[in-house]
Amino acid sequence: MFVLTYEGYFIAGALAGIHYSDVEKWIVSHIKQLFIATLIGIPTMVLYYFYNIYILKLSYNKAYEVHQPLIVVYALIVISNIFYVGYLYDRFVKNNKHPKLIAFVSKAQKIAFGLYLTQTIALSILRMMIIPIPNCSWYIWLIWPLATIFVIGFSGALCWILYNTPIAHYVIGRPLNKRGTNVRI
Repeated sequence: MFVLTYEGYFIAGALAGIHYSDVEKWIVSHIKQLFIATLIGIPTMVLYYFYNIYILKLSYNKAYEVHQPLIVVYALIVISNIFYVGYLYDRFVKNNKHPKLIAFVSKAQKIAFGLYLTQTIALSILRMMIIPIPNCSWYIWLIWPLATIFVIGFSGALCWILYNTPIAHYVIGRPLNKRGTNVRI
């Protein structure tokens, strides 16, 4: 594994931050090509995996590594698409469009990092629930969307409860108002 690819994401992010307006203009003007590249990239990544396994004879772990050269390029294309979604959201906020969506995103961003931290709890519960299902079963593919919704929903609810628990302000760094509840930021 070439470790500097991970640092490359930090460098790319720093350069994008320094040249933000130019990057934004470029992404907005090329979003159709970036979106098409994202769609083309999906089967390409699958074929790339099989290329690594059957042609290069890499182990499963090596073929599945996120630091593969083509995956780094594809990740930057996907990140550009996500950047564009953020750009559209910013326009919604500035133009006061879709206030319910803006309110939801505003609440969700307050617990976003907490989702990352608490997903392990939801995944552990999910694992106990699916133990009876055979690992190679087609049932896994059927419950995958429901499992994803469960993990996000459970983690989100747990984070929201913790976010609104007065004693948790010490742990999550949220200031308290005079009533002893977390201040809405």
